[in-house]
Amino acid sequence: MILGTGDFFYDQLDFFLPGTPVVGPSFAGQPWSEYYFNEGDFTNYGIYGDIDFQLNEQWSVIFGLRYSWDEKDFSWRNPPNSLNAVRPGTEDLVFVPYPGYEQARTGTLLASEDWSKLTGRAVVNYQINEELLTYLSYSTGYKSGAFDSLDPRTSDNPLQPEESENFEWGVRGGFLDGRLATEFSLFYMTLDGRQRTVDSKPPGQSQAVPKVITGDQEFTGAEIIVNWLISDTTQLGFLTTWRETDSEWEPFYNATGELVTETSSDTTGTDYTFTFDWFPQIGRGDLALRLEYVFSENNDEFDPTIVNPDIPGFGDDRKLLNARAAWTTEDGRWTFGLWGKNLLDNEVTSGISDISTASFGTPFVSIDPPLTYGVEAAYNF
Repeated sequence: MILGTGDFFYDQLDFFLPGTPVVGPSFAGQPWSEYYFNEGDFTNYGIYGDIDFQLNEQWSVIFGLRYSWDEKDFSWRNPPNSLNAVRPGTEDLVFVPYPGYEQARTGTLLASEDWSKLTGRAVVNYQINEELLTYLSYSTGYKSGAFDSLDPRTSDNPLQPEESENFEWGVRGGFLDGRLATEFSLFYMTLDGRQRTVDSKPPGQSQAVPKVITGDQEFTGAEIIVNWLISDTTQLGFLTTWRETDSEWEPFYNATGELVTETSSDTTGTDYTFTFDWFPQIGRGDLALRLEYVFSENNDEFDPTIVNPDIPGFGDDRKLLNARAAWTTEDGRWTFGLWGKNLLDNEVTSGISDISTASFGTPFVSIDPPLTYGVEAAYNF
């Protein structure tokens, strides 16, 4: 009986259920889209300088300053969805217009803002002996504010700049007549106003969409680098990093519409990189062969009610073997290369997101790039 009415019944139902499009059978199978158009014009100026004082044979200090100025012009345009062209009056489902910002719906909403910051660094170096140096440094950093491309409300209230402070102590040394180079460092860094994108579904919005939020983070860690020149043409390298991260983010609505405040403390698992370089002279040219093995332990904890742990590659450690061989002619004009990435074809998922969970009952994941390879040639004029 309802089908016999054609679209009439559904049109009436749509009238009494505003906010959720209800369409009749004549629209079945018809694709439609919603759009958000953004344009930006960004300008940055900076002036910086370093001063290096050699106090004596053992002590030296470095001072540096940078002044940064950023200006950003940004716009939003959110025309009616494509279904509106054939069924006038159909409201948007995903990009629900915010009260007071109809300008983005009927025309173009414009915004402009500028930021500036003075940052710097100070380093003290002490030459323990001819082969060993230790240093202590303090530095500050800055990243300009921004506008959220899917949130026109940031036209009046843009995202504030990120600001960082970093303390680092380290030791560098060369041994075995300079053939063994080592570096060890400890660091502590804070990030205030860190910008992060989350999938958010606030009240009154039927779908989750990306939203930029801010938070504060602290990083404590250590890094070890070793490079050993075994012979004039062979070198081995090793790099490992340990890091603990404490984060606190502003409250936001997650992809299922729940108001949350995230506070977390994470520690990196086993993470290291081995490199092998061989650069002999072959024929009338030079060969450069590099092998790189990267291991990264996956110690993330995921809610099995959100993500299916049976997904191939879910939660696996990353084991990447990359290689590149390039031969350059004696005059340096021609270079021919062969390269391969992920030669072990390690299939690992990443970027797990639950933006689609509320609508379809399933999240989605990204897959790391598979085995790839290629050839290249270059000519230098």
